[in-house]
Order: sequence, then structure tokens, then C-alpha cells
Amino acid sequence: MKIKLVVIAILCIATNYVNAQSYSTAIGVKGGYSYYGNAGLNLKHDFGGLYGDFTIGGGRGYFNFSAIAEKQNDLSEGFEWYYGIGMFANNWRDGYYAYYKDKYYYNDRWGVGALGVIGIEYTFDAIPINIGIDAGPAVSIIPYFGVGFGGSGFIRFAIK
Repeated sequence: MKIKLVVIAILCIATNYVNAQSYSTAIGVKGGYSYYGNAGLNLKHDFGGLYGDFTIGGGRGYFNFSAIAEKQNDLSEGFEWYYGIGMFANNWRDGYYAYYKDKYYYNDRWGVGALGVIGIEYTFDAIPINIGIDAGPAVSIIPYFGVGFGGSGFIRFAIK
């Protein structure tokens, strides 16, 4: 019985060591296509084994925000792959005034939906830089229902 407990304890410790991440927080920029939010500031933080990936950005006539909960896994030295689910919210202006009931209104829309993601990243040992790419499906819920596919790339400063 004692041998079984020792073996289980060793396996638990080894599993924690193998899944140890190379950083606790990473801050940088992330650019994407479609629902993954064109370009923005990105923060990824370890919340005890589950990472939160937050991006906020925008440009002339639009604003976007995404929050994704991710599970990371070691792939090889420096490389990790991850998967997760989350949400997005965006606002965009079509750039014209709509005429309705004898008045002009600026055409302003909000969008909300869900994201899925799978990706790969690499963290350098010599310098605290983290780079990677990811992709996945997106489901728009507001202002219309639709399904799309997008992806993004990023470069971040990794804080141990």
C-alpha cells in the first residue's frame, strides 16, 4: 500500500513538473482576422493552470474585446500548444448617417459572440519573448446569428 502511495505521489509531482509553464504573465500585441479582432493589446495570465487571454483593440470606426480561457500543454522544448473557449464583443460604425423618421442617426452596431481557439506558441529561453499563432471558429450571436472562422498571431513580453 505504501509503495502505491509513493508511486502515485511521484506521478503527481512529475505531472506538475512536465506541465509547468514558462511564464506566468505575457503582455504584447495580437493581430487577427475576422472575429479574432484585427489588432490590439494582449495580456495572457496564468490563473492556476488555466490561462486567461485578453485582447482589447480597435481603430477608426471599430472597437473589439475578447476574453478566452485556455488550457496549455507542453509540446517540446519551448513550444506549447493550447485550446480554449471564450467570448468577444465589438462595436463598429459603418461611417454614414442613416435616415429614419425624418432624422439622421449615425449607424452604430454592437456584436457579441463566442470563440473557440487552438494554437501553438514558443517562448525563448535567452530573451523573454513569446510568439505564436492560433485559429478557431466563432459564433456571432448579436446583432445576427452567424458562424465564421478566424485566427491571429502575436508577440509578447513574457514575465516569469
